[in-house]
Amino acid sequence: MHHHEQSTHPRWPHTNTQESVGSSSGTNGGQRPASGTVDSFGMSSNYKGNKQNPANHSDNIPMGESCSVWMINLPPECTVNMLLSHIRQCDKVYATVINPPGGKHKTAAAKVVFWSQKGVYRLKKQVEAGAFTVGLYAPKFEVNRIRSRAARPGRECRVLQIKGHQHIINEQKLRDEVFRDKFQWQDDSVSVLASFADGEHILEWRFGSYRCQAENAYRAIQRKIGWGKGLVAQAIGSDALKGSDAWMWAHATVDYGVDPCA
Repeated sequence: MHHHEQSTHPRWPHTNTQESVGSSSGTNGGQRPASGTVDSFGMSSNYKGNKQNPANHSDNIPMGESCSVWMINLPPECTVNMLLSHIRQCDKVYATVINPPGGKHKTAAAKVVFWSQKGVYRLKKQVEAGAFTVGLYAPKFEVNRIRSRAARPGRECRVLQIKGHQHIINEQKLRDEVFRDKFQWQDDSVSVLASFADGEHILEWRFGSYRCQAENAYRAIQRKIGWGKGLVAQAIGSDALKGSDAWMWAHATVDYGVDPCA
C-alpha cells in the first residue's frame, strides 16, 4: 500500500515540493535524467510518478537557487544509509530519493534535496576536489532539473531524539504501532544514545528525509504523547495508570537532533 501524507513544513518562501518520497519498502518516485522528451511540466517522458500532482512539479526559480542535486554512478547496491553516511559538512538533508539500477543503467542514481543552497555548493566543491566517494564509486554530480527552493530556517531536521521508557520507546514498537500505516519512510539508522537506571533511554532515529518522513514521525509521536497526557489528566489523584503505556507516553518527549550531513 502506498500512503503519503503531504509535507506541512514550508519551503522558503512557501511553494510546492518535489516528488513524493518515502517508503519503508524502499520504493520511490525518483527519476533519472532521460534522453527522452520533456513535457510541459518539465518532466522526462520516462518519469513514472504522478505528473498531475503539483507537489511533484519543479519550483519556478533560477537553477542557481535550487537546493536539489542529482547524482549518478552510485554503487548498484546503494542504500539511503550508504549514501547519507558519506555526505558530511554540507547541509541538512530535506529529502532523499535513490533509484536502483534498471534497464541500461548498471549503477544507482539519487536525488538529494538540501535544506539550503549551501549544501549544493559544498557538495559540488567536494566532488570537484575528488573528495566525495561512496564505497568504491566516484559519483557524478549536477544540479537536478526538478528544482527545489530552500526550506525555511529552523531546528527541524530528519533526525529525531525520542526519550521515554524502553517498553514503548523502542524501534520495533515505534515502527509497528506508531509509524506503520501512517506514512512511509526509509531509515538511515536507529541507535540508543543513552540508557538510564529507571528504564528510560534516548533513541535516535535518522530518517532518509525530513519531508514526509521525520516530520510525520514527529507528529505521530506527539499525538501519542498527547493521548497519554489526556488519560493521565483524567486520572489525577489515582495511581491506577502508573506504569501503564498511557503513563509512559505521558512522560515521553521527542525533539530534533543534529543531521550529520550538515
